[in-house]
Amino acid sequence: MGKNFSKFRIGKNHPNWKGGKIKRKCKVCGKNFLTTRTEVAKKRGKFCSYACMGVWSKSHMKKKDTSIELRVEKILKDIGIRFEKQKVIPEGKTIPDFYIPEQRLVIYADGEYWHSFPKTRKKDANQDFLLAFNGFKVLRLRENIINSKTKCRNRILKVLKGER
Repeated sequence: MGKNFSKFRIGKNHPNWKGGKIKRKCKVCGKNFLTTRTEVAKKRGKFCSYACMGVWSKSHMKKKDTSIELRVEKILKDIGIRFEKQKVIPEGKTIPDFYIPEQRLVIYADGEYWHSFPKTRKKDANQDFLLAFNGFKVLRLRENIINSKTKCRNRILKVLKGER
């Protein structure tokens, strides 16, 4: 049997061998990971996971604020709190609606319809746990609370003072 036998043409011995895994750094969380040339060519080789790819995609698409986000933003401005909108938080692999850096407080404005589904509730709970584990406080404001300006304002002030 000659060198053309298939077991000798595997991996590095194959004439089309282009190298093995490539070391990359995730564009979202900064984690080092290994990928293939094929994944890099398909643009998936920039991220360590589909969650990071989703966060990057969502943070780079054009987004119009929802009506409840606009209401919460107005309340935060009235109170005089410095905040960041749509801030990527790599530790939680999430993009909250509002982030208050001095308090490490993450605020979500949750609509009644989408956040009533069991699958979405489970995802929200996992996200809250991951953020809390990394030292963030999480405040989820439901649409019915946001619609009442005084309730929403009082809830935000209560959390900012450290009460729950």
